Amino acid sequence: MTGELAPALAALSSAGTALKRGWPWLLFPVLYFFILSFVSSFAGLLGGLAGGFIVGIVQGLMVSHYLLGVRAGVKRERVLKEEHLSGMFELFLTLINSLFILFIVSFLVSMLFGSNPDLHWVKAAVTLSVFLICNPILEIATFRGDSGMDAIHSSFEFVRDNFLQWFLPQLILLSPVILFFGSRIIYPFANGSISSLPEIIVGLIASAVLGSGIPAFLGIILTSVLTYLFFAFRGALFLELSTGSRRQREFRAKMGL
Repeated sequence: MTGELAPALAALSSAGTALKRGWPWLLFPVLYFFILSFVSSFAGLLGGLAGGFIVGIVQGLMVSHYLLGVRAGVKRERVLKEEHLSGMFELFLTLINSLFILFIVSFLVSMLFGSNPDLHWVKAAVTLSVFLICNPILEIATFRGDSGMDAIHSSFEFVRDNFLQWFLPQLILLSPVILFFGSRIIYPFANGSISSLPEIIVGLIASAVLGSGIPAFLGIILTSVLTYLFFAFRGALFLELSTGSRRQREFRAKMGL
């Protein structure tokens, strides 16, 4: 049992250390909000596909920049001033290759099943399945640099080999949010996409925190802290589970390594 819990416990410790080192990144979500609000207003004037495309690109860049900070915190590195833009674009190009393929899959599923109310459950089931299979694809792109079909294949193998050790600790961490929403929490995952995972997590955490009745200002701070901790935990857990086989991890845990 110790060997099973060791990666999650190590990842939790790494996430705490990452938060101490990367606290300035807690301010960036506020900046993202203002940037996206401005871009959305501008894109609204264009309307239709063009406006949605622009908003999607900006959202992707913001996610890439945020994951850049998470990676730096987990790996105990610093992001230099000149690396903010270059690192963001580099990670964005890595992510976009994989996410574009998933977008095509999502588009086809919506086109085939979305217009028929009797088949909405099929669309939700396929979307949720893709969400589970490709769940660590953000970490694979961020920490390994894999992209395209290589990243999707790596994601499938990772989930296959580490299903419980990957998902169970995340469910435990999100248990207060799950209790707050109940069965409704499935809806955003069954109707969203893996590329919108950060947006979904931020929305769920913010709704639960602000719904608890604490002042809005403290709620924003707490949401920012919890969001960074969650993604730092995911990154650290991915690295822990990617290091050797389960037997090797159990052996290291028994030896206290």
